[in-house]
Amino acid sequence: GDPGPTFPFLCDGAVLQISSNLNLALHRLVSPSDFRYLWIDQICINQKDDGEEKATQIRSMHLIYGNAENVAVWLGEAPEGMQHALDLIPSIQNGLNNIDGIFLVNQANFESHGLPEVSSPVWQTLGAIFGSSWFERLWTLQEVVLGRKLKFQMGSYLLDWDVLSSLAFRIAKANLSFHMRGETAMPKDRAGGFTAVQHIHYLRQTKAEFGYISWPMLLEVARTRACTKEVDRIYAITGLLTGATVSALTFVDSVIFACSGRRYFSTKTGRVGLGPTDIAPGDLVCVFLSGPTPYIIRQPQRPSNYIFLGEGYVHGLMNSEALDMMDQGVVQSETFELE
Repeated sequence: GDPGPTFPFLCDGAVLQISSNLNLALHRLVSPSDFRYLWIDQICINQKDDGEEKATQIRSMHLIYGNAENVAVWLGEAPEGMQHALDLIPSIQNGLNNIDGIFLVNQANFESHGLPEVSSPVWQTLGAIFGSSWFERLWTLQEVVLGRKLKFQMGSYLLDWDVLSSLAFRIAKANLSFHMRGETAMPKDRAGGFTAVQHIHYLRQTKAEFGYISWPMLLEVARTRACTKEVDRIYAITGLLTGATVSALTFVDSVIFACSGRRYFSTKTGRVGLGPTDIAPGDLVCVFLSGPTPYIIRQPQRPSNYIFLGEGYVHGLMNSEALDMMDQGVVQSETFELE
């Protein structure tokens, strides 16, 4: 979240502290004469709770975004010259339509395609739109991929998603994002938004056409976005996965937990299992008559009691199969004295 200063916010009789960015957004998004329901993660999810309540809320975010009537995206305050830049977007798109590949940034080329001058502040204003830090954040991906209707707002200006997407593709196709970043007045960190918009477009299109987004595709997009905690690179995108994929992830978590601190082994008869980390060739698998699981023991090098190493998992011996084998005469019971 935003580590900067906070502002008091009265909600349902309680005073909450919200970030300066959210404070600005609420003043722009809501007027005193307005009455509408808003769901804002910073307010509706207890940010101080790192327990089950917060985890449950995070798991429900995809349902909230997917069923929302509108998803409002706040890009920050508008830069100078915003209205002029928005007015010129249609003509800029027309000028970029016939450009394919490398486009040399010089006045003659811009004039021949009906584009604003190379040094025009319009390019810097457009760069400020796509340079919003919103495009860099990983947690914002879920809301725009799942949202049915998107409303982008910068200051008091509303921006249409289709217009933003179309403009970003045309600028990228003309190879202008690099030139806008490097050869005009736009700061060098302002090209990320062009790529981010294209990523969002592809994810929305893929989900609309196929009903799901592949795990590798999500990882490719997620790695380019920023988040405060590295572990959030997984949690921030699980809501974009299908139920089957999420179940698979839960299964993987269970496997990791079960295998942690364990070592794989195989027996002389071809069975496989997991045992203590110090298990070694020659150790024995035993099923105690009163034990709930197989155990691993070690025969000492000199005459003495056997060494107890710990419990194990042996595939095919976890459900009383050893007792059935003893009844059939396949194995016999023995007495072991343990240290």
